[in-house]
Amino acid sequence: MGIGEIISVKVPDVKNKTHIAIREEKKNNTKFFPINAQLRQEINSYIDVKKDKDYLFPSRQRNRDGIKMHINKGTSL
Repeated sequence: MGIGEIISVKVPDVKNKTHIAIREEKKNNTKFFPINAQLRQEINSYIDVKKDKDYLFPSRQRNRDGIKMHINKGTSL
């Protein structure tokens, strides 16, 4: 699993879920990762102030106007 699959996770992908489903592009299959009670509490605290359209792991990259951009899959760092 690569960074490209992980950075594409958005808030609705983990909100009120029992598992996180991440699709692997190279193998074209989906892996499911269980969310235990402790992780559920941490996720709920983390996403409490986020909007459903937000990525779980926002990019630190900014465009030339200083606006944050999302890292697209395949973008080299």
